[in-house]
Amino acid sequence: MIQRVQSIFFLLAAVANLGLFALPLGTAQAAQAASPAFADGVFNLADHWGLQAAFGLAAVLALAAIFLFKNRGLQINLSRLGIVAVGAGAGLGIYFMLANAGAQWAYGWALPLLSLAFTLAAIRAIRNDEKLVKSMDRLR
Repeated sequence: MIQRVQSIFFLLAAVANLGLFALPLGTAQAAQAASPAFADGVFNLADHWGLQAAFGLAAVLALAAIFLFKNRGLQINLSRLGIVAVGAGAGLGIYFMLANAGAQWAYGWALPLLSLAFTLAAIRAIRNDEKLVKSMDRLR
């Protein structure tokens, strides 16, 4: 059912991923920026298509997993793929941050961590549902 606890976790993970489109990941002085991503002084997802693709894909996968409540195995696989997408986006973002020596980390970096935490919590809830279904099958 859609009102399961993992649906709430997936929704929160999608909101965290979509929130990255509005929040900055880093700041730097425009004159000291070593990378074109920091040309305006703010580093966000709009500065690189790879970041947009990774976090957008993670958000879409989390939203799609909400409606796959009848297929728990596919839900877990989509969740794992979402974790890989968030990891790839975070890795690319960290690369850009480290490539620019004058960059300062912004509070937007909390959202990928929240997304990972919510997705892992959803996977745990799905596994608990699997255990419950298997225990009910044993009783029949």
